[in-house]
Amino acid sequence: MGVKNCCFKLIDLKGDRSRITHKEHYHTCFEFHAILSGEQNYRLGDAEYRLKKGDILFFSPTIRHCAVPSDCDTIRFSAMFELTPDSPLGSVESIAQRKADEGFWGALNALREMHAHGGGPLYEAYAMSVLLLLLHPFSFQKEVHAASDTEQNESDWRVAMARQYIADNIELHPTIDEVATYCYLGTKQLTRLFQCAEGMTLNTYIREQKIAHLRKLLAESELSLGEISERMHFSSEYYFNTYFKTYAGMTPGEYRKMMKG
Repeated sequence: MGVKNCCFKLIDLKGDRSRITHKEHYHTCFEFHAILSGEQNYRLGDAEYRLKKGDILFFSPTIRHCAVPSDCDTIRFSAMFELTPDSPLGSVESIAQRKADEGFWGALNALREMHAHGGGPLYEAYAMSVLLLLLHPFSFQKEVHAASDTEQNESDWRVAMARQYIADNIELHPTIDEVATYCYLGTKQLTRLFQCAEGMTLNTYIREQKIAHLRKLLAESELSLGEISERMHFSSEYYFNTYFKTYAGMTPGEYRKMMKG
């Protein structure tokens, strides 16, 4: 996705104040800060930036900076990362300050909730998706053809997010609306991107993944048909049988018998 060596931090200045660096310094990586509550001032070079709740600040490597001491009860989300040589982000502005839009603000707060419950691999994956969402408006391309390349790469990672969400939640009957919300897109936009990338509609892809998962459960597990129906959240075993036969060409029982001899 064009980003590597990421480090994510959720910092509560009230509790972590002693570990905040107020001495001017710089890194060899990119950095951004998003203020979830309170406010924070930063000094970057000769300029000072005042961030309040909902503000995000992004700056590139080698820019000298420091956090200005403050007594505010501030909570911020920070990330440090590098870009790969083939990163779709192209040239990136050296310093940029933005106000988080409603969608990104919601994503940041969801990230905060996930952090409060212990983080883990899902938290890391979600943090990466938030980071990529943040970086897109900060990038710009010097050549016309680069814009189309970036558009393609944005499509790639949005579609990758959709595929991952579907895989993780296939037993819960994911809907297009749910997947689009997770990818921070409208349903029409995600459907268009998915059709271009996969050559099929999103509904068709979800159905195929569901059938593939059902085949695996029937062939590899010892669960009864009723247990599989319940696990996959079908309204009844009858509907499970009808659904599977419609799209797999045989009943679940016939498929299991064929696979297990």
